[in-house]
Amino acid sequence: MSQRRGWAGWGAVLVCGLALLGPAASQARPGPAPWSRDRASTHGRWLIDGYGRTLLLHGLNVVAKLPPDTPASLGFGNDDARFLATNGFTAVRLGVIYAGVEPRPGTYDQSYLNSIARTVAVLSSHGIYTLLDFHQDQYNEQFAGEGFPNWAVQNGGLPNPQLGFPGNYFGDPALGHAFSAFFANARGPGGVGLEDRYAAAWQHVAKRFAHTPGILGYDLINEPAPGTEDSACASAAGCPDFERGPLTHLYRNVSSAIRRVDKTTPIFYEPVITAGAGLPTDLPRLNDPHAVYDWHLYVAPQAQAAMFTRADTRTGGQEPQFLTEFGSTVDTNTIVNAEDLADRHLVGWMEWTYFSNGSTDSAGTPSLVNDPHRPPTGTNIDLAQLDALVRPYASAIAGIPTGLSYDPATRTLTLRYRHSAAVTAPTVIMAPKLVYPDGHHITIHGGRLAGDHDGVITIDSTAKRLVTIIVTPDRGQPGNPAHGRRAGQPGNPGSTSIAKAVVM
Repeated sequence: MSQRRGWAGWGAVLVCGLALLGPAASQARPGPAPWSRDRASTHGRWLIDGYGRTLLLHGLNVVAKLPPDTPASLGFGNDDARFLATNGFTAVRLGVIYAGVEPRPGTYDQSYLNSIARTVAVLSSHGIYTLLDFHQDQYNEQFAGEGFPNWAVQNGGLPNPQLGFPGNYFGDPALGHAFSAFFANARGPGGVGLEDRYAAAWQHVAKRFAHTPGILGYDLINEPAPGTEDSACASAAGCPDFERGPLTHLYRNVSSAIRRVDKTTPIFYEPVITAGAGLPTDLPRLNDPHAVYDWHLYVAPQAQAAMFTRADTRTGGQEPQFLTEFGSTVDTNTIVNAEDLADRHLVGWMEWTYFSNGSTDSAGTPSLVNDPHRPPTGTNIDLAQLDALVRPYASAIAGIPTGLSYDPATRTLTLRYRHSAAVTAPTVIMAPKLVYPDGHHITIHGGRLAGDHDGVITIDSTAKRLVTIIVTPDRGQPGNPAHGRRAGQPGNPGSTSIAKAVVM
């Protein structure tokens, strides 16, 4: 949760004590395309692309938490995007820091947004969607966090004890006052409300990116915290008054501002910060035609299934959902268990994190790539994290998925979906060479192989109803439950992919 992660231990305790109490394109890789085709939208319960295909994306968070707050300043560039695409990732949640957008009241930094736009373009050129995330942790640097500009801080002159992360959320009166002032739309510079300034900044960003290829959506605020009610929210009751009141008001205010300049790009909105640790959420639906409920998962493995069920119940099949943060742990079993559940519930995900940085990332937070300033190869990659995160899946489906599963022991991917005759673009399956270094075998019921290149399988559907696709290691090669990770360098396997398809 951008809480990396003294918070994880705290979350695990809460889970044990509270959350478990009861229920609670015809191209091989979609690359640059006209924006109307290369941007996401929604249809009922699903995220869809411009061809009408259902999107089930996998990716990571990329957030620069230190000035100048740009991914480029971390060293994130074309080699990183290529590394992600090679390993089958199709989405990035990209941090956009409000302090970088509006460093002075009413003044937007175009050079900052241009840098963000260049990163979006690089990702899009490799077939990777970008979710623009107004990221904050503990509001501002004076509270050992990042996000809001200094001019938007109203601390009330209260004590600021510097309890670190995430301690300041629950024991720093000055931070609590700052959040409360923001959600109360307190007047700031020029007599303009702080929340109104925030909505106007989002409108400016949405107008800037309204026709930019590769945009997945707008994430309105990362892990919102209620302020002076923080301590009360860390209870079995959650924060219903905050979520139904000030937080809903913020979301409606900001989404209304965005919709004046961008009618269709999905708007991602998430519950109160404590929900990611297993505490209750009572957040109403946004009632925007292209809203996406996004949520975070930082609980013990035995509590993860209940969190997925809760998200299913919360959305009720009425709007898409997306797991925008999970992981942030060296326990790869926790990561894999969450991915298995995401497959079962047909939910896309983005793991935390590509690269750990800033005061709200603890020293124990693992990075997939240790230093983005260096090429993502060899010892610069956390192989355990890579092994846990790279898996085959269907990223774009020409219809409605009914089942998706992956068995790492046999390296078998099974996809079932109801074909939509209105979708003429192929289904896209990511079959990374890291998982299938010696090639793969494809069995197709109700379709035909359209293409297979560099770990990307495309299949044209022929059945009027159910299509089933099964991907396994090439039968001529011995099984390797360890994914054959040592066959070559991560992201650059030494073996040539071999594909064999059987059409049934």
